[in-house]
Amino acid sequence: MASYYPLEYTAQRNLNQSFAPVPLAQVYVFESGPGGQMKPLFPDATGTPGTALQQPIDCDNDGFMRVYTTPGRVRVDMLVDEFLTVSTEMVIADDDHISVPVLNEHPQGAVNGVNKVFVLNQVPMGSDVAFFVNGTLWDQIAISANPVGRQYNVEGAVIDTGDAPQTGDIIRVIYTPVRT
Repeated sequence: MASYYPLEYTAQRNLNQSFAPVPLAQVYVFESGPGGQMKPLFPDATGTPGTALQQPIDCDNDGFMRVYTTPGRVRVDMLVDEFLTVSTEMVIADDDHISVPVLNEHPQGAVNGVNKVFVLNQVPMGSDVAFFVNGTLWDQIAISANPVGRQYNVEGAVIDTGDAPQTGDIIRVIYTPVRT
């Protein structure tokens, strides 16, 4: 019996040098490589026959989608308009629980001009975490230092920032989680 793993994707578009979610974007998922076929997608990890989702998949109002599929490399194509498609290569974890990079996660924490603490959904492997505000990568510093300005540090799943992102700012994080 096949194992099904989550595939999460956030559709984004670069607007005036900052990335913004694309609400209700439509995406297709293909097996990676030349002539890659459409990948079977399911609404949950059971992959019950007869419950396969029809493609394209609609993202929610935040440009987010979560589906389940078999392990392997995939290509996710976001339809921007009838003339443009944005493609992203991704990897689905396999039965050995390979640590797959988390792309464009929106960490937990209020974005209100006051809050400087954000929490990731998983603990990152090491301290390699990329923290973006409105598409701009902030500078990571050692955990022993206090962040100032556009700096941040990471301890466990907690990110501390120097400046508090302002209301309306879009925060995205890229990291590789610890293997489970």
